[in-house]
Amino acid sequence: AFDVAETDFSAHAEKLKDCEAVAIIGFDGHIIKILKALRTIAYQGELISTTTATLPSVTGIPESNGVYVAAPAIYNTNFTFTDAVKTRYEEKYGKPFTQYSANGYDFIYILTGLLEDKPVSKKTLKALFEKGFVYSGIFGNIELHKGEHDILFPLFPAQIQDGKIIYK
Repeated sequence: AFDVAETDFSAHAEKLKDCEAVAIIGFDGHIIKILKALRTIAYQGELISTTTATLPSVTGIPESNGVYVAAPAIYNTNFTFTDAVKTRYEEKYGKPFTQYSANGYDFIYILTGLLEDKPVSKKTLKALFEKGFVYSGIFGNIELHKGEHDILFPLFPAQIQDGKIIYK
């Protein structure tokens, strides 16, 4: 564990050097600094991280090579559902298409679909969320089960290799 404001992870890396595996969880800036600290001490174990490690800011550094991640389908070159949206987004904004942009895109359509022909209010939206839904979007099938609060996004095992996300 570390403080969110922490910037030097060398002491943590030293403590972890003999572990078989390290799970790295944090914002992309944390993940980058932790990976660099672990690579500096020539850490030899397995490295595992969250979807945050699939962001270009992380995959773009050599220290991310070999890290296992849980990845959304949007980075899979064989998942063609995202191609048109990704192209439009990158042309318009000049930034890489990430799970954050995909999330925003899908949620606009989820809300539009749920509220179609219904009065727009907090009460209506709450009632619709309580019923649950399945939405097929650029993430794949997004589900909210009736009575639950966690919206499920499909994630897949992958590994970062030479700046790319390779699905396993």
